[in-house]
Amino acid sequence: HQVRAIVHIPAQGRGAPIAMHLVSSPDRFQLSATFIVAQLKEKNALYLATEDHYRATILGAVREIAGRLATWRQIRQKLRAQRQMIFAAEHTTALAESAFHSGITDKAEVYSAQIQETEINNQLLALKMQNAQSWVLLHSALGGGYTSRKNPA
Repeated sequence: HQVRAIVHIPAQGRGAPIAMHLVSSPDRFQLSATFIVAQLKEKNALYLATEDHYRATILGAVREIAGRLATWRQIRQKLRAQRQMIFAAEHTTALAESAFHSGITDKAEVYSAQIQETEINNQLLALKMQNAQSWVLLHSALGGGYTSRKNPA
């Protein structure tokens, strides 16, 4: 004499609910094992999806850091070149002033050299601003600047 019942088990996490026929016979252990295997497969699928999401998140973060670091390095190289240009412009201005005081050139040459020096200084200031912004973005990509909601700084 066998007792049969249909049991509906809601799914946990992702997946469809499982309906099982429970019987009071040796088949009961077979059905119990089948249920356990189905549960393990569901948990394994959830684990694999979580692992894929984790890997994608880490890869995205590494790419962001690499991009921010490359940008910061490029701006630093531009800053070095701009500082050399300023040195050359200052030298040119000094030569123009010396030539003017010696009577070799007129004041227009001095003004032209000073204007060029000022433009190069303005470009340096813009690069310094870009450098600061890229540093903040790099610092943020590395996890800096985070404040807890429990302890706001």
